[in-house]
Amino acid sequence: MLKWKIIFWVSIALLASRVASLPYENHISFTDFLMLAFSGISLIPAYGYAHQIAIGNRKTAILIFALNLPFALFLIGIFPYMAITELRTEYLYMASLAIPLTLIIISPQFMYAFKSEKLWRVGV
Repeated sequence: MLKWKIIFWVSIALLASRVASLPYENHISFTDFLMLAFSGISLIPAYGYAHQIAIGNRKTAILIFALNLPFALFLIGIFPYMAITELRTEYLYMASLAIPLTLIIISPQFMYAFKSEKLWRVGV
């Protein structure tokens, strides 16, 4: 479980960096705050899976994963698409970082929602 705790803390650090950089943005919109809140809510399954604690119920964990899945699929698809269509090396570098990071961040949410039968039986 140590690797999941590390992933959780890396996710916390990414969220904290986004929160810290928000006041220095040129244009702040409502969607910025919405994305921060959504990112914070997405840390709940990561924490639960890393520490093997049932937080809330399984339906909530499945809902959080279902809400994050389209965004993750978009990130996994957009950078390779941009790299192929515009042939820029920056997009290849972004894809090589964004795709594994997205998969690493969404995998504990999947494991928490669908692969933690024992956790949900004990936690309820």
